[in-house]
Amino acid sequence: MDAMQSRHMQTLSTRNLVIDIPGRADGYPLDLTIGSGQIWGVLGPNGAGKTTLLHTLAGLRPPRAGALYLDDVSVSGIKRRVFSQQLGLVFQDRQDGFPATVMETALIGRHPW
Repeated sequence: MDAMQSRHMQTLSTRNLVIDIPGRADGYPLDLTIGSGQIWGVLGPNGAGKTTLLHTLAGLRPPRAGALYLDDVSVSGIKRRVFSQQLGLVFQDRQDGFPATVMETALIGRHPW
């Protein structure tokens, strides 16, 4: 078991991260560090790239430039399963393919283990 698998996430950080916002050519580099236990909010007008940023931070979209790190280890070098065990994302749009309770839905997030 490697070091990443044996402990919980401490930091999620970006270095010169530029996201691809559909329909926009500009992009500004983002350096960000989110520590374990911190709660962050992302605010902005419609179309500003809030969801795109969150999808990029969750590894669901590739960045245009820059890199994403989990405990100072590049996410590109971490197995998808290990990365999924360290963070989660709750989507803003809900599409129920099957009826489930809140508890059942929460337990689905434990699937990577």
